[in-house]
Amino acid sequence: MKALLTGRWLACGLLALNSLAAFASTPPATTLSGHLAHAPAADSVHLAYGAHRAATVLSPTGDFTLALPGLAAPVQATFSQGDQHTFLWLSPGDRQHLTLDFPKFDETLRYSGRGAEASNYLARARYRFSFEAPGQVSNPSAHATPMTLPTAYRQAQDAYRRQRQAFLTAYAHAHSLPSGFQLARQ
Repeated sequence: MKALLTGRWLACGLLALNSLAAFASTPPATTLSGHLAHAPAADSVHLAYGAHRAATVLSPTGDFTLALPGLAAPVQATFSQGDQHTFLWLSPGDRQHLTLDFPKFDETLRYSGRGAEASNYLARARYRFSFEAPGQVSNPSAHATPMTLPTAYRQAQDAYRRQRQAFLTAYAHAHSLPSGFQLARQ
């Protein structure tokens, strides 16, 4: 009889530990919310991260919230609304909030909240290096022609890569970026 009771207590204990382990391994909830000023009416926003997709309709005032259950590891995501898009970095438990003025989508895009530093870097880098900001080395791929010599192309690519790396280094020095994010960018 004593062995039977001990066995039952042991089984109950193992069941409880198994339940706690399952609960502990569940990643914390991740959310992305935002406000898009002057966004087209009755439009929706979309988020692609890994093999997952999420979407929601904007409120009449341009607000939205996306819950991303089960995000288990950091990942680069793509946020889009209409014909505009940008990149952000999401980690389990992040609660990021983005704001922007739709007519000036990339110029006004800002993230706040837990996990925002890496997403702000991606937004600033995209604006700085994708739209040929004054004083920047432009992407050589956009200007290559069949007449471009391989050595000239390689030199231009190296200069472009150095400038992007210098921007990341300076940004990381001034802001708290996750180490996994910095390794993914190099």
